[in-house]
Amino acid sequence: MINFFSAIKWRGYINKKGGNEVEMNSTAKTNIQFHDFPMDRSQVAPCIYKNLSHQTTNTGIVLNHTIIKELRRFLLEYLQSLAKTFSSYHFYCRIDAYFDENSITILEVNTAFVDGWGTALNLSRTCGIKINPDLLFFPKFFSYCSCDYLPELQLLVDELRYLGKDEHTIASQYDYDKFRIDNIKPVYLYGRTITQTPNENIVFFDGNCSDNKMNLAWFSDTWPRTFVRIPKHYYRGLCNWQDIPENVVLKYCDKSSYECQMAWQSVILGKPMGKRPSSKRLWQEMKMVAQDRIRPTTHNGYNCQLIILTHGIEPITGYVQYSSKQIINDDSIHGPLQLE
Repeated sequence: MINFFSAIKWRGYINKKGGNEVEMNSTAKTNIQFHDFPMDRSQVAPCIYKNLSHQTTNTGIVLNHTIIKELRRFLLEYLQSLAKTFSSYHFYCRIDAYFDENSITILEVNTAFVDGWGTALNLSRTCGIKINPDLLFFPKFFSYCSCDYLPELQLLVDELRYLGKDEHTIASQYDYDKFRIDNIKPVYLYGRTITQTPNENIVFFDGNCSDNKMNLAWFSDTWPRTFVRIPKHYYRGLCNWQDIPENVVLKYCDKSSYECQMAWQSVILGKPMGKRPSSKRLWQEMKMVAQDRIRPTTHNGYNCQLIILTHGIEPITGYVQYSSKQIINDDSIHGPLQLE
């Protein structure tokens, strides 16, 4: 476990807008604030992926009740747009979001592969952030597509035990036929399935349909955007390819698709001009969608992104990612997130 910000005193944060840096006063009353949490570093997980060291900081983010209230409304209306019912269907989301001092901007709602629970619960516990265990509903069985995810999955089971939930078991590496024969279901799966066939054996049995990035694009047309915002999207039927501005992010609608797997990336920064003729074709086939590029808030030179984990319409926990890269992934520094 490596701590990166322990020697740095925080005095505000920098938000890049249009290339200009604006320093915000951390003492002002806002909906979103940085906060240095007391952290018991002896309890922080040393590894969450493969055998790589887990990089952490006690500098985190606090989202106040105004944000959480509107986020619940967002989840309710978003899931209604997908025709989901919460009482009979386990629906988990991993939300990627940027933020400023008063609002969050949702970049993606991921439903086919919702990991990060172990990381979030571990950071919360070691930083004294209370999590209501009554909100944590998981199937008895967990499994994984690759051993790379096993450290974080084991961490999740351990953290659930700390919260008094000791009924969970990690089954062997995911094998659909074996689980079907042994009647092990439902299974919460860590890892992305490539199949397009709905599979009721796992929690995310239609995850690839619900995970389609066109869902957020269509929903953004009607969402009022107050404290929880969505970037403007560009898709066939709304505009023509030539109408898309250059400063956008192109995303594969289905991260499990053949095209995305062959590209080795799910996001392309900027509208390709000639070097990727396939992007125009994929966009016209609605296999890609364009989204306005939003500049992340930066802290001590690192780009910041929120990971918010939800079940049904309830935001439960999450963490902050700090990265020097333009595209922020989980190979970043992790800090705690408190939802008030």
